[in-house]
Amino acid sequence: MYGVPDPRSGDRVMAALEFADPAAFDGPAFAEFLSAQPDLGRKDFPRLLRISANLPVTGSNKILKNQLRAESWHTTDSIYQCPGRTAPDYQPMSDTQKTELDAEFAAFDRQRFL
Repeated sequence: MYGVPDPRSGDRVMAALEFADPAAFDGPAFAEFLSAQPDLGRKDFPRLLRISANLPVTGSNKILKNQLRAESWHTTDSIYQCPGRTAPDYQPMSDTQKTELDAEFAAFDRQRFL
């Protein structure tokens, strides 16, 4: 998990998950798993998920979080979003939704954070 900018203020929590077959990711099952964690508060659910077959790593196979933060939702990997703040409900994020999210940064004069 790592922070990415929010268009209105602060950051959003984003998580990256690696799957041999990213198409096999089951958003509702993952949401159910998170909801069953007694030590995870609702505000700690990742708002965005990056699902990848090959996350960026160093030569010693450590995840490059700085690269993940920099790319945020600007990647060819699948991005899922959880629009609400109550129970997680992960839905695939379309290119149009990514563009709309970017436009929110401009609307709130926060494009410098992208």
